[in-house]
Amino acid sequence: MQYILSAEEHDALIKIGRNAKHTVKADLQQACTLAAIHTPINVSWKDLMEPWGCILDEESDPEYCDCCPVKDICPYDQKEYSQ
Repeated sequence: MQYILSAEEHDALIKIGRNAKHTVKADLQQACTLAAIHTPINVSWKDLMEPWGCILDEESDPEYCDCCPVKDICPYDQKEYSQ
């Protein structure tokens, strides 16, 4: 059985998909920011294990994403790395 959608039904489905994608990205960004702020990591030039922080968080505010524990899955498009 085939279904043919009207233009309005098609547009409504597209809108639902876009909204869902935006919601998932926002939730993932929030989870990644929390993980970066609270997950202790071992940095070779420091003797302590401490959280790296997130460039999106005003309180921790590291300059770069180099040692972020979630940099590979973080959806932020403007990550910054040291040279």
